[in-house]
Amino acid sequence: MIFERLSKAIEEMESTIETHQRFVSYEYEIKLLSKSKIPFRQWENLKPKQLAPEGASLIFIAPPKPLAL
Repeated sequence: MIFERLSKAIEEMESTIETHQRFVSYEYEIKLLSKSKIPFRQWENLKPKQLAPEGASLIFIAPPKPLAL
């Protein structure tokens, strides 16, 4: 009985952890915007300096100067 539900329980835990990590990154992003005083509309239009490699699922955009959050 326990082993039958184990797979589903692990999936739910992984999903919860991923959701939490996503919210933490959103919070970091909002703090970064607030501290750098970038308007939301300008943030929406930020683009990387070069194209991402084919198949990349993540693009990193660094602020022009380091910020301490």
